[in-house]
Amino acid sequence: MLGKKISKYTIVRILKAKEFSWRRVRKSLQSQRDEVMFAFFKQEIKLLRQEHQAGKIALWFYDEAGFNRNPNGIYAWLPKEAKACLPSQRGSVMTVAGFFQTDNTLQAYECKGSMDSDLFIAYVDDFLLQYPPKLKTVVVIDNAAFHKSAQVKKKIKRWQEQNLFFQFLPPYCSELNLIETLWHHIKHLWLKIEDYISEEALKKAITKIIHNIKIKYTITFT
Repeated sequence: MLGKKISKYTIVRILKAKEFSWRRVRKSLQSQRDEVMFAFFKQEIKLLRQEHQAGKIALWFYDEAGFNRNPNGIYAWLPKEAKACLPSQRGSVMTVAGFFQTDNTLQAYECKGSMDSDLFIAYVDDFLLQYPPKLKTVVVIDNAAFHKSAQVKKKIKRWQEQNLFFQFLPPYCSELNLIETLWHHIKHLWLKIEDYISEEALKKAITKIIHNIKIKYTITFT
């Protein structure tokens, strides 16, 4: 083989024969997580889902997602030689916070800019009004600083008295929070390239999707 050139097409055929595939490389902080804790909480979430399916508890997944006009992984079918460019824009267009269940039930809240403890407390209080706990209600949530602030800690006991409990995940274990799947679908599958043409268009598209979760937009969880 020395001195011989191999075409890229030959290399592609070899890689495909070895069951390699061409796909996007994602950024990840998984290398920083505690794998023992990850395995433990993965099993914990599995048990919570079983209890929810058995009607013993109500299980929700909570998180926030920021949306802006600098999307990642947007693909489109284009005529040969045609180019599609989106203007690069700084700043968040909106933040969506949500309580999500695996049957695609969603209680969502939209705000401009980033989240803080006051907003989080307001959303939890409203969620309790919208879905008064008839069973023990467990909300899976990450360890964002404002989820555990002094203000929030003062409210936690009162929420527990109302039958609402948080299951905090360890750091860098976001994939255990199933609402992350919802954010991924919105950003990479349901939003269209034309939705990014302006801030107003993007807000309108996000709001429309949010209001049609479980009606037009659904996710199947195994």
